[in-house]
This record gives sequence, C-alpha cells and structure tokens, in this order.
Amino acid sequence: MLSRSSLALAALALASTACGGGGGGDGTAPAELGSIRFEITDAPIDPELIQRAVLEVDAIRVHREADGADGFTTVFDAPRPLEVDLLTLRNGVTQPVEAGFLEPGLYRQARLVVSDALLELTSGKSYSTRDGTIHLTSQDTSGYKIFFDPPIEVIAGVETRVLLDFQVPKTFSPVPANDLDSARFFHLHPLVRFAVLQETGELRAVVTTTDDQGAPIPAASAALYVLDPGETDLERAVAVTLTDDAGMAAILGLPADTFDVVATHQGKEARQDGVVIAAESVTSVTLQVQ
Repeated sequence: MLSRSSLALAALALASTACGGGGGGDGTAPAELGSIRFEITDAPIDPELIQRAVLEVDAIRVHREADGADGFTTVFDAPRPLEVDLLTLRNGVTQPVEAGFLEPGLYRQARLVVSDALLELTSGKSYSTRDGTIHLTSQDTSGYKIFFDPPIEVIAGVETRVLLDFQVPKTFSPVPANDLDSARFFHLHPLVRFAVLQETGELRAVVTTTDDQGAPIPAASAALYVLDPGETDLERAVAVTLTDDAGMAAILGLPADTFDVVATHQGKEARQDGVVIAAESVTSVTLQVQ
C-alpha cells in the first residue's frame, strides 16, 4: 500500500552519469515480465500568472537502486520527443507515456531526460531553452532523478500505472527568485509527486460560493487542499489543485486513508473533515465557501 511519504514532493536532482540499459518493446509482454505506464499530470496554479508550460521528454529510464548510476533500463525512448503541455493536464486529465517491459521487482529510481522547455506568462513574456532563458544545466544526457520512496513494484503480467504529478511553480525557478514578472531567466528543476494508481484513489470536489442574492454559484479558481487529519497549515497540504470554471476539481493518486479537505476562494474558506479515500475508487465532496 502506498504510504503518505510517497506523496511528499520528490525533488528531481540533476544526474551526472550517462545512462545505459536495455529497452522496452512493442506487442504483448512475455508472461514473466511486467511493465510501467507513466501518466503525467499537473498540479495547477493561478492561471493569471502562467499561460503555458511545456516540456519535451526524450526518454525515461528506471533503476532498481536509489543510488544506481549505471545499468538503467529504458522504458520510454521515442524517435521524436514527447511534448507535454502541462497546463492542459488538470483535474484528472493525464498524458500517458507507453513504457516498455521490465523484469519483476522493486524499482527505486527513474531518470527523466528533457531536451526542451517553454514557459509563457500571461504578462506576454516568454522563456525557452532555445533562446537560453531556461537553463537545463547538465541534465541533458543523464536526466533528472525521481526517487520512488516507497519503491514501485513491477509484477509479472501486470501493467503498473504510475502518476507523475508535476508542480509547475516549483519546476520553473525564476532568477531572481519569487518574482515571475522580473525574471531574467529560469532554472528547470522538475518537482513531482508520484503515486501508483492501482494502490490509490481519486478525490472529486464541487466548490460553490454565493452571488449577491445568496444563490449558490460555481467557485471558479478556488484552491482545493487535501490535508492530514487535524492539519491547519495549508502549506503542509498533501496535494492541492484549483477548480475549473464550473467549480469542479479532481486530485488523483491519493493513498487509501482519511483526510481533511479545505477550499478557499476570495479570502473565504470551507472545510470538510474525515473524508475517506479508498483505493481504485472515487470519493466526491461538495464544499460551499461563504
């Protein structure tokens, strides 16, 4: 079962050693092998700040050991980079990455090879690796590290679905820090929450507020926080997302457990405690912020 620790943000540090390893393949998996299917999504931020955030992924490689520096197995290596438009992957929408076959066992590390990145702000400013305003640093040949803690288990004859939930505000780090509009350039330091989807559940929420006459209306762009029971510090949320124009939101990859859920909108807050998440199930909540 996936523990809470796996929902902590896993920093993808830069790797310095080139990766080797065998590949995946097409067709039917031999009975003695398993596979990993990565599904990429985005933890959205205020759409008033960022208009577009795109990564081009060249390869994904995995290793049984967290400190492994060579002997990787390549599970994704397409002829052309996979373009991932992160801001379109919201509220339960994912972009699947078909991966290759693997020997059964525990895997503790992955490396994500990114060749290009693009960031467009709502202010009209644009940054990219191609014009040198987004820096990939030395990761381009060996990839950003993702540490799986607890490890991901690959089972013979089974496709293991692994969610990679990118945290866009922390993936693109402005220089100078904490000031998007004044940034001269950005460092790309992907930050991701991971979860095994077969072991976790989904939360769907409808958040409403009221109009001037007191009638309920959708709370668009409300922030939705999933917290450990009794937690009041929103900065310590297990996961966070924003509602769409209809006041709806979804968070994938939550462990089977009990959580408190908080919605905030225009300085107001609503809270529902004791929300139970079950594996491979959808839990629905309705919150009215007033």
